[in-house]
Amino acid sequence: METFQKKCPLRIKPNDNADTLIIPNGHESFCPMEIKGDWVKVRYDCFYNDENNSYVGEPCHNYIEKCKNPLTGWLRWRQENQLLIGIYLMP
Repeated sequence: METFQKKCPLRIKPNDNADTLIIPNGHESFCPMEIKGDWVKVRYDCFYNDENNSYVGEPCHNYIEKCKNPLTGWLRWRQENQLLIGIYLMP
């Protein structure tokens, strides 16, 4: 099975040929920051897999700045009208 990072790599720039950034496998939760065409700038949610996550249920923009040395990059979110990533909306 293809991993998320191979299917939809996190890039340093919104370009398919840009260098990729490495994130822990199975920890692919990001906070969206900016959209540029088919690309979305995201910040890695360092609290998502924390067993004692005190931010569960809160919008990531309320706490994402508390991540130390946050990994920020670009994901291609669509290609030719096909959605490439899962999007979860808060109520």
